Amino acid sequence: MADFQGTILTQQGRNLLAKALTGANLDFTKVSLGDGVWDSSINPEQLTNLVSPKVNLPIQDLVIQGDGTAKLRVVLTNTGLTQGFFTRELGIFANDPDLGEILYAVAYANNPDFIPADGIVKIENIFDIYTVVSTAKNVTAVISDTITLVTKEDVNNAITSHNTDTTAHTDIRNEITNLQNNKASIDLNNITGLGNILNLDGIGSGLDADLVRGLPADFTSDLATNGYQKLPSGLIIQWGVTTSSGTRTYATFPIAFPNTVLSLTYSERSRQDWNTYIVSLSNTGFTAGVDGGGGMPSVFYIAIGY
Repeated sequence: MADFQGTILTQQGRNLLAKALTGANLDFTKVSLGDGVWDSSINPEQLTNLVSPKVNLPIQDLVIQGDGTAKLRVVLTNTGLTQGFFTRELGIFANDPDLGEILYAVAYANNPDFIPADGIVKIENIFDIYTVVSTAKNVTAVISDTITLVTKEDVNNAITSHNTDTTAHTDIRNEITNLQNNKASIDLNNITGLGNILNLDGIGSGLDADLVRGLPADFTSDLATNGYQKLPSGLIIQWGVTTSSGTRTYATFPIAFPNTVLSLTYSERSRQDWNTYIVSLSNTGFTAGVDGGGGMPSVFYIAIGY
């Protein structure tokens, strides 16, 4: 993400914060990115919108830090973006009870990053923004559930919360060990927690129910240079290196996708100064080519499908 300097409250933002300190709601609505250049004529505090807004980003989470600031977790994706741009400016928007949605705070990056248009290169990222809320009590945000990404920290916190929850189910691993050690005939549905798992997962799901019944779960893989990993949902991830000839490079997937290919990305192994493109794509492999220049180099690829 671009190296944005600290956020600056706009005049409208200061006015809203003053209202919030007397009991009004401070409700953040969105974050926007733009490529406007702030020259000496731009006064950030007087802005009511970005100089050149390009994309609105949904807010995924809001945390009041306790030091007079709030942390907004924002989802950045280039899905649907028709034209790439440099992320020079950032704006935080909020609802003013008298004016409606206003530009609350802004930030500028002297060293911007480039966000490419939606296409072969997919951008999915999350980042945190901090802004001043002082001692306002009623600070909220419009949380979007259309796109959700999680960090390793989020997963670890969820696991810790689950493991310390006294109302959570008993450790399934212990239940399975008890079954294995007990040679008597046992009705699995009468064991605490396992009956629900058997009913919810269903036979052939590859999840806990199959493991309890002793059925194989399809987690098979081949961790080779050209390999694959199957997931219990049916999703298959494959990777490898193509073989080149002239202006074409070819790949046969390690295993055929039973249904369809959902996504294919590749990266050239050496820098080239001409455009490459996908010539053909099927459930068993693909061909990529190059227009102009010399021969097409081999590429590293990742294919996802089911």
